Parts: sequence; structure tokens; C-alpha cells
Amino acid sequence: MNLTSEELKLMADPWWRLSNLYTIVTDEGAEIRFSPNPEQGELYRSLWYRTLILKARQLGFTTFIDLMALDQCLFNANFTAVVIADSLENATKIFRNKVAKPYERLPRLIRDIAPVGKQTASEIVFSNGATISVTTSARSGTTNFLHVSEMGKIARKYPEKAREIVTGSFESVPKSGMIIVESTAEGRAGWFHDAVMDAHRRQTSGTKPTMLDWRMLFFPWWTKPDYALESDGT
Repeated sequence: MNLTSEELKLMADPWWRLSNLYTIVTDEGAEIRFSPNPEQGELYRSLWYRTLILKARQLGFTTFIDLMALDQCLFNANFTAVVIADSLENATKIFRNKVAKPYERLPRLIRDIAPVGKQTASEIVFSNGATISVTTSARSGTTNFLHVSEMGKIARKYPEKAREIVTGSFESVPKSGMIIVESTAEGRAGWFHDAVMDAHRRQTSGTKPTMLDWRMLFFPWWTKPDYALESDGT
């Protein structure tokens, strides 16, 4: 496998890889080349060691975050990425549509960088020692990249599981690692609500976050043109 100097330069840029290499399966079952939307781009530019995302639905954050996790596994030896979903059904869909299929549809040249060493229904172990898994529960061991999807729902429906994630999964990520927690709003109680409010108060006070402080990003539905109703002219 030989790459030109220009190709090597491009491949060294994670944003370029995320914008050009991956194919995803839409909710309608269509396969398309992934291209980050404006909200995903804003997330990428605003990433922090601990990032909270309060979002509207259907902005594609789960897809984008999990492609980031997969990409980091392919290009970093011994990297560990874990995705926690709110249900077994969603964990299965996330692994199949946002991890396994995007990897399988990569050009052979890219897959040769990190071939699959072992694969199960919820985990891929690559030949470079990197691992990506999708689960519904906390996991021990060191995790470099942790994504918790729909934490608001988890905290509301399964508060014990939320506590397990906070005390177990979060603690498995070193200070220099990355945790991304995203969710739609789910009431005025629970860990996600409290964490968002704490982060909002810190940010509005102008306090600079430490590596262990949460940075909150808010993506409301009314800023998305697709959610606007067409005027009937009256």
C-alpha cells in the first residue's frame, strides 16, 4: 500500500477523513456518502474533554460521534471507544448502522490500515489493538472515547443505570480522554438535567472549564430550517 505525499497529508486530518471517507445508512435504508451538516461541524469545532449536548431530534449527532469513534480506532493503535445506548434495540442499530456498515464500506485501502481482528454483534477489535463497542451498561477498563446516547432518557427511566454510568463508565476515562453525552430534554430532573444546568451556570458566569468540567452545547429545534413550517401565504 503506497500513498502519495498529498494523500498522506489529507489522511492525517481527521476532519478530512470524516468528510470524505465514510458511507452511512440513512433511517430510510439508503446508503449515502457521509458529509457533516452544520450542527455536526459546530460540535467538532467546540469539542471539549467533557462535552454535554442538549439537542433537538434528528440532527445526526449519534452518527457523527460514532464515526469519530470509529475513525479514531482506525488511525490510533490501542485506542478504546465505547458507546452506551439507552436500549438494547438502539445499541444493536447503532452498532450495525453507525459502526459495522461504515467500516465495511470503506475503501479496501483504508480497511487495510486496521483490519478486523475479531468481531461480535456488539464489538470490533482491530488488528492495531483498537476496540470499539456498543453496549447498554457501564464497562470497566480504560476508555479513551466514551459516547453516551440519550442520557436524559436513561436517567429518567433507569436512574440506577445512570448512576452506574456516572460512577463507572465516566471514571474509566482518563482526564485526557473524551466523554460526549448527548440527549434531548427529558424533564426537569435526573443527572442529565442537573449536569446541563450546572454547565450552563458555569458558562454564563464566564468561568473557564477545567479538563474535568462539562462544556454544554445547545442545539434547539428552531435553528434548523427543516423544522420550520412552510407558510401558506396567509
